[in-house]
Amino acid sequence: MNFIVARLSGGLGNQLFQYAAACGIAESAECGIALDVSGFGAANERRSFALGRFELGAPLLSGATFDPQFTTASIPVSGDDTLVAPVRRENTYEFEPETKALRGPAYLYGFWQSWRYFDGIRDTLRRRLKIAPPPVNDETDASVAVHLRRGDYLREAAHQSFGPCAPAYYAAAMEFLRARVRGARFFIFSDDPHWCSSHFAERDITIVSRPRGDAVDDLARMAGCRHHIIANSSMSWWGAWLGEQVDSIVIAPIPWYNQSPQARDLIPDRWIRLNRTTGAPWSEEQRRVGGAISVVVLRRGRADQAREAAACARAQTFPPQEILIESGPSVAAALNAGINKARGDWIAFLDAGDAWLPDKLRIELETAYLTGADAVDCRTIPTAGPHGPPALYPPPGPPDCDLAALLRAGHFIAGISHTMARRRVLATMTPFADDWTPETPGAAWAAFLARPSTVMLWQRLVKSPIPWLACPR
Repeated sequence: MNFIVARLSGGLGNQLFQYAAACGIAESAECGIALDVSGFGAANERRSFALGRFELGAPLLSGATFDPQFTTASIPVSGDDTLVAPVRRENTYEFEPETKALRGPAYLYGFWQSWRYFDGIRDTLRRRLKIAPPPVNDETDASVAVHLRRGDYLREAAHQSFGPCAPAYYAAAMEFLRARVRGARFFIFSDDPHWCSSHFAERDITIVSRPRGDAVDDLARMAGCRHHIIANSSMSWWGAWLGEQVDSIVIAPIPWYNQSPQARDLIPDRWIRLNRTTGAPWSEEQRRVGGAISVVVLRRGRADQAREAAACARAQTFPPQEILIESGPSVAAALNAGINKARGDWIAFLDAGDAWLPDKLRIELETAYLTGADAVDCRTIPTAGPHGPPALYPPPGPPDCDLAALLRAGHFIAGISHTMARRRVLATMTPFADDWTPETPGAAWAAFLARPSTVMLWQRLVKSPIPWLACPR
């Protein structure tokens, strides 16, 4: 049985991404597709299967079980037949070419939110996902779907990761469309239509959604509009992607997630990005992102490694103001000395032996600008060291175990090369203890990275033999 199996989870938009990615991968692999709905039976799962009204062309499976390391899935198919497939876990919030190149069988565990997985079957997906509800108006050439997501985005946990788009974003986006679309009419879709009714009173605006309305009908109505103003929500992303035409204007917010503000493999380049807080055009605002960066290179061992690290820092697309190569009687002493000498607005650390991807400093600086963070942290691309390659994050175990739970279980964030922080904030941190090294847990370093003003990026921007997430031996 050669199937690409997608594990469905989340709401309507997330399930559409999981389904579409599996379709795109299966098309390339010339194999079948199946959908696993086992997760919706879990006691802690608030969502349910949402794709029942679409002609999916895929069987629904349930009863999946996994080996203890979550590397293999076994799913009953029919009678005594069981499909056994290796688990492919989403490893980053970006398009993964190696996942697109799978040849099956495979069990996809993740969200797979990138149009690159299924761009080649766009027409097929549009046919399968087409629903024909009553139109929102008769003048579709001037219709603009506007999506607002509030609800769960207002809760503290989600607000820290997502956060709703501010009224200024919608005001700026509507003015942008009014200036370019003659007779523009705005049709608002939201999980909070009552709030929308009290905040949007212009004559060219109609509130379409109703309390406890049908999400699939709303999606179909959004897709029926010519232009789109979307929220940082997979629901409105699909409304825009399914309804987009050659002359459509699509406006999307930035940051999308705080942990991945650019969402560069999610938002097509042709879509227009506005700051989700201020409404400012990102194409203009991006040019104003700045700040002097000091790089503290920790020299440990060979001098040539320090020189290579310094060259890596100089090669950044946003070059640092200064590079300080530090060594001393201890790792802690070297790092403390570097912090004291640094003159930049920001301090980034680079352990000799590690390497940054060329956009690392630029991405972290833009993230700080967009989120107001005092420190930005990224994940690492594991490289082999004295003990071989480190384990990947997430570590073996349930794939939906989040970072906070792993830290509570005893894991700690290791290494220094992923971190950039404001110098004034680092100056208030307890100095590194004499016996601390990047490979060991440290209370002061852990407390610093756990600050609410620290953003943990999902991107892997550092190559290192030190695992980003480690567990004390």
